[in-house]
Amino acid sequence: MNLLKSSSSLIATLLSGLLCTIPAYSENAAPWQLDKPLAFTEVNEQLQRNYAHAKDEIRQNLGPIIFCTNDSVSLLKGKDKTTVPFITPRSTGLKEIAHITLGSYILLTNHTDEILTAEKIERLQAFKTGIEKAAPDLQNNEGLEPRDDSRQEELIKKTISFLSNVINAKRVSHTDLQKYVRSCAVPDLENAYEAAGSQITTIDDAVAIWHKQMTPEEWSNLHVIILISHMPRQRLLSFQYFSKLLNQPQEGKQIIVSEGPSNDEQAIDLLLTHILDGKVALDFFRDPWRMHRDLLSDGAQKYLQEHKLQGNQISK
Repeated sequence: MNLLKSSSSLIATLLSGLLCTIPAYSENAAPWQLDKPLAFTEVNEQLQRNYAHAKDEIRQNLGPIIFCTNDSVSLLKGKDKTTVPFITPRSTGLKEIAHITLGSYILLTNHTDEILTAEKIERLQAFKTGIEKAAPDLQNNEGLEPRDDSRQEELIKKTISFLSNVINAKRVSHTDLQKYVRSCAVPDLENAYEAAGSQITTIDDAVAIWHKQMTPEEWSNLHVIILISHMPRQRLLSFQYFSKLLNQPQEGKQIIVSEGPSNDEQAIDLLLTHILDGKVALDFFRDPWRMHRDLLSDGAQKYLQEHKLQGNQISK
């Protein structure tokens, strides 16, 4: 076991040098960097080109790909792409009404326990007026179902009453603001549950149709790329759905979650990197997830355990 660990550590050290691109020279680079490249710079550049070529070879055998954004799912099968929006009028309406409590909180959270300025009172009044103006059209224009109505009416009534009290008093304590939002948390989360169900049902209906159009081999070779913003990321709705569908407990293999790519080609390139690095990880380290962890991570952990840091030393 110790020999295996030692070998893996050595391989990781070698790979970290090969797979990392040599940094570009800068004005502040060391003199030896400016004078000439390292002996293996050209070899490493060949590696980068060959790495890209290996990804191109993998791409030739890719199966179908599902792209999931914050509002739609798309199936890319060969050169054909089909897109289905999953943001329904009902899910949008439920979130919009839940947002009135968030909007009230955002207006006041930085100004509790103080006299509110005229500008802040004006903002509160405008927000309250907007809610009052929209409320009569709740049942007709928000795509809601009859079972949603009482919960929305409760949130609207509670919010208008709270805002009226704050405007009249020209102040609100942190305790009262917290009491208001916590009293709205349960109906807000019930709205979130219903909105989530609406979106998941729409996604699942689309995927069910696509599944029927695939051969068993195509389905087994399916990859999903979920394109997201940084927040939220944890327990993302779309990941939870595809995780259950494909029995993938974590992202990084059949499901890729990324903040980076801005188009399909960049997303596919990321997928190819995951596939190729997965092969490297398994064949070098017997661990398909090893390349998801920085190759320098074990060395960094050991070094930090053995050395004091100068950065936190207090000068005298």
